[in-house]
Amino acid sequence: MFRKILFLLIMVFILFYAISLSAISVSKQFSKTVEFQSNGYVIVKNINGNIKITSWEMNSVQIEADIKVQRDSRREAERMMERVEILVEQINDKLKIEPDYPESHGGGFWDWVFGSQNPPVVNFIIKVPRATNLTVESTNGQVTVFEIFGNADIGTVNGNINLEKMKGAVDAQTVNGSITVESIQFERNDDIDLNTTNGTIELLLPAEVKADIKASTVNGSIDTDFPLSVKGKILSKQIHGEINGGGGRIDLTTVNGSILIHEK
Repeated sequence: MFRKILFLLIMVFILFYAISLSAISVSKQFSKTVEFQSNGYVIVKNINGNIKITSWEMNSVQIEADIKVQRDSRREAERMMERVEILVEQINDKLKIEPDYPESHGGGFWDWVFGSQNPPVVNFIIKVPRATNLTVESTNGQVTVFEIFGNADIGTVNGNINLEKMKGAVDAQTVNGSITVESIQFERNDDIDLNTTNGTIELLLPAEVKADIKASTVNGSIDTDFPLSVKGKILSKQIHGEINGGGGRIDLTTVNGSILIHEK
């Protein structure tokens, strides 16, 4: 029985792969720049595609999006592409960016397999003022953020999260993916929360950092370059202690993966 099920799954995969090769893809680009002052709030939502956010020395937000639609025929793909929009909504100091397109209705398993219900892929490249607070929500795609000074709330379901040269509180969560945070500055009243289910967490901190740290894994190991003043019992899968006398709170949690806390 198991062999029959395995054979069926393999055949479905082969069929899906063959059909994907014959599907027709069309693409288009979106570009828009809006005035936006520092210390505001930028909210980016996406379903399918990567998000990359970097800073620049302008009081504006530049939004670039590469949009791709795949369907069984060029006519279907072009018709779907006509209905895909990038919504940019600004209210006072808040700017919201997200794709908009008709949701699939009535599709089942075979629609998913044959690709007729595949949502468009939207890959964002966004530039914001350096002092900006971020909220990013994604479902399928990697999130990369570089050199942002402000609070960052980052979430995806299937994808890695990479943050570099950040300053401020960070809350990053994914389900299937790893999290890497490099060169972060934070004060005593800032928190760093990194959480994944299936993936590694890597945190690179400056040597002089002062932090209260908790780290926990179920299937993995914990490795750190920093000497810790441990609180409570010393366990192989959990640590709770202070770095350089304590300071801002750091909480790192994964289920299937290791945790690496290194000096940068």
